[in-house]
Amino acid sequence: MMLVAKNIICTASHRCLYVLNTRQNSSSYASYERKLENYFKTGSFNLVNENAEKGLEDLRKAMQIVYPRKIPLIAFDVEAYERNLKKVTEIGIAIYDPVASEGSIFPIIKQTHLVIKEHQKLVNGRFCPDNKKSFMGGVSYLVSLKQSKNIITSVLQEYVNNRNAAFVGHHIEGDIKWFRSIGIEVSNNAPIVDSNKLYALSRKRGGTLRGVLRLLGIPHGYLHNAANDAYYTLLATMALCDPVIRTQKGLDVFVDNVKVPEGEARLQKFSDVAQMVVPVDENTIIDSLIEP
Repeated sequence: MMLVAKNIICTASHRCLYVLNTRQNSSSYASYERKLENYFKTGSFNLVNENAEKGLEDLRKAMQIVYPRKIPLIAFDVEAYERNLKKVTEIGIAIYDPVASEGSIFPIIKQTHLVIKEHQKLVNGRFCPDNKKSFMGGVSYLVSLKQSKNIITSVLQEYVNNRNAAFVGHHIEGDIKWFRSIGIEVSNNAPIVDSNKLYALSRKRGGTLRGVLRLLGIPHGYLHNAANDAYYTLLATMALCDPVIRTQKGLDVFVDNVKVPEGEARLQKFSDVAQMVVPVDENTIIDSLIEP
């Protein structure tokens, strides 16, 4: 039996295959690619001092993967016990599928939070906040290590092997290394976009996930929850690969930004409290809201 709906074919096994409107999607891709080409042709770039030419090429590659919205993006985050990093306590998965988001003004992102049953009782807090119970997506799944491996393998098979998805992460090499250490096959051919490396192209310091999100003006909370981190990393990567945001935020010019004092950096790491500022007058706030 086969049920047919708009742009979707569902088989009796309930697995849905998206049918693309090829002409419309090709037109959209071409439009995004033209904007990207114009951005690099007309923009002024002054990236990492060490090797500006390589930095620009790395930026171009990342933006060509993300901005045209041709392929899915899949973000992983792995949280480990702070006293034994081999003991993983949580896994976060966030998936952006351009097919599911087609026509939407808001990126539709699937989020999943896996808490590892074998390490459920291991609690962080000395060096890193423990937010395993604070997934902002609503539901966390308590699963065994074996079950988590099956879940990740199935996700990789569907999105990476079948649909050529790109990996997204913040220091993602560590997450991929852990996957391989427990026997999960990860393709060497899949494109990788690392938000930390993108940030470092134009900023010398402050490249934590929180630092990146604050620079981009993306509200966030309860970091160091694996699923929250995967979600925010995906949003940050999309923003870092958006020519409009890069231009508005001055991200194409390298800045040797000031180092945050150690005490303040630790406070930021463990707290979501916003900075309180007394404005000179209300016009400061008004200007920030109405200026382009």
